[in-house]
Amino acid sequence: MTNSKLLGRMLRLKVLKISDFEFRNRDRELHLAVKPYKNGCRCPHCGRRGRIVHLGSEARRWEDATILGIRIIFHYAPREIDCPTHGRVQEEIPWAAAYSRVTYRLEYRICALCQIMTQKAAAEILKMSTSTLSDLLHRVINRARDGHRIRGLTTVGVDEISYCKGRKFATIVYDLDRACVLWVGKGKGRETIDLTNAVGEGLNRIIKIVKNRASGFRTLDSFADLIFLTVGDLDILAQIPSELRTL
Repeated sequence: MTNSKLLGRMLRLKVLKISDFEFRNRDRELHLAVKPYKNGCRCPHCGRRGRIVHLGSEARRWEDATILGIRIIFHYAPREIDCPTHGRVQEEIPWAAAYSRVTYRLEYRICALCQIMTQKAAAEILKMSTSTLSDLLHRVINRARDGHRIRGLTTVGVDEISYCKGRKFATIVYDLDRACVLWVGKGKGRETIDLTNAVGEGLNRIIKIVKNRASGFRTLDSFADLIFLTVGDLDILAQIPSELRTL
């Protein structure tokens, strides 16, 4: 068994193959030259295989989950293919979302940790800054909720909650029957949302927990991310491919 194959099994890499590896920064970073394994040259829109028309000249990098204090970084130069349906496009990257600089596995760990602890504590575990983690979490939630449509809504509750240590307010609209948040808007009162001022009782316990954890947020985006991740109407973790969730 080669060193690259052994390393791939230790890291549980299923959708890619290691072609080369190198330790850098005093063995604190492991840089892997990777390539798709049995799933390359696929169109990102329809998933059909296409003919290679141009080999990538500049390698991109993706950060993976930190393992035993060592940062894992992937390097790969995506190729351009000729899709029978969509024409000339860049091939799909199976281990990361489009335009993302981190892998699905790291995104899953970020969401899973932020559901059970603060973003500051999660950033310390993942060896990254709090602002970087907050930006990544915001992108994952926006991508998961893009195009999502609310269905089966019968009973709506509207409540106001404070953030930024009580100096700012947000309006929350939630489904009382399913006990989940549907929408978060900046401000309070009728100027924020054109609905009757009805305060629901179905989420009082959950709203209280979220309110206690949201006292340190300075922006509405970070505050809304916590709400959607904790009590949102869409399972954010389920949007990440199951084969790339855990180590």
